[in-house]
Amino acid sequence: MLSDDRTDNDLYSLYNLGHILAVIRDLPNHIACMDLMRLALRIARAEYTRAVASYEAEDIQMEIAMAKGETFIRSFLSLSDEPKTAFFWCDGCRADITFASEIWTCLSESGSIQLDDKYYKKLKEGIQGPVCSKEHEHYWVPKRNMEEIDAVPVGSVELGEEVISFEAWKEKIREQYVRSCIST
Repeated sequence: MLSDDRTDNDLYSLYNLGHILAVIRDLPNHIACMDLMRLALRIARAEYTRAVASYEAEDIQMEIAMAKGETFIRSFLSLSDEPKTAFFWCDGCRADITFASEIWTCLSESGSIQLDDKYYKKLKEGIQGPVCSKEHEHYWVPKRNMEEIDAVPVGSVELGEEVISFEAWKEKIREQYVRSCIST
């Protein structure tokens, strides 16, 4: 997705890019990163499902080969761990966050702290801690429609109200932050 055909490194890369975008307060692109993290997890889960099917098919082939006294060499020796469904967890109560909607992001902590609304309200009342401070700058990710975001075609991303290609999104970020810094 991001720079190569491998998808196993995209989640971590998008997570780090999201931190950078949170630090510079580019919140529309930060939310787009969260949406792409969700997509990366969906792709990882689909790849895992295919790997399980292949592994199970090889189990059958191996049993047949063993019954015939033949050797069977697997494509891979074991399955990787099943991918998670959450790309964030509430850093206060550990609830899964599977979609960027109705959550708080702590900008004072570079976007690395995510809080669900219930925990955030307790934090503001001074009841919870020590995840971050009620005096920190927090950004509210408003309610969004999961079906609409999931319906964005693969290879595209929603940026604000606009759906653009993933390549165009990467180019916008390069133009805004990389090339503009090099030319100054």
